[in-house]
Amino acid sequence: MNWKRIWLLFSIAVALAIFEIQIEGQNGWARNLPCWRAAPDSLVQKIYGALMNDKPCDGFHLSEVALLVLMFHLPFVFGKKWDKSTECEILASFFTMSICWDFLWFIFNPAFGWEKFDASYIWWHKYWIGAFPKDYYGGMVPIILLVFVASSFNKKENFCLTAKRIAKDLIGLLSLTAIAAVIFEITK
Repeated sequence: MNWKRIWLLFSIAVALAIFEIQIEGQNGWARNLPCWRAAPDSLVQKIYGALMNDKPCDGFHLSEVALLVLMFHLPFVFGKKWDKSTECEILASFFTMSICWDFLWFIFNPAFGWEKFDASYIWWHKYWIGAFPKDYYGGMVPIILLVFVASSFNKKENFCLTAKRIAKDLIGLLSLTAIAAVIFEITK
C-alpha cells in the first residue's frame, strides 16, 4: 500500500469537496452558478449525458475536471518519465479520488449530510443502486479497465500484481473516506 499516494488523494478529495461546497452551497451541480450550460438537445449534452448518467453539461464542471486532470499530470512536468502504464494508473487514481470527492461533498455539506444522501434530495444523481449513486459503481469500470491496460504495458508486473497494488490503494482511500464520514457525522 502506498500511504503517501493514498493520503494525498484523500487530501485532494477533502479539499475539493470543501472547495465546491463553498462555491455551490446547497445548490449542487452548479445549479445557481453563472456558468455556461450546454443546450439540452445539443451534441455536447448528448455525449456528456451519456458519459455522466444524464447530468447536465456546464462550464464549471468541465473546467474543474480539465484542471484536475492536468494537475494529476504534474509529475511528468517535474521529471517523471511518461509511459502508458503510469498514465493509466494516474487516470485510475483520478477516477478513484473523484468518487471519494463526490461522496464527501454530500457528507460535509451542511445542506445534505447522511440524512439527505438519497435520490429524493439529489436531483443530479438520477440513478441509484442501493445506498449509492450508480456513478460510484460505474466509476469502477474505467478504473478496472485502466488497471488492465496499465498491466498490459507494464513489463515488471502482470495484471494480478498491478490490480492488487491499485486495489490496495483504492481500499485505503475508500477506508479513509468512510472513516472521515463517520467522524464528521459523530462530531457534528
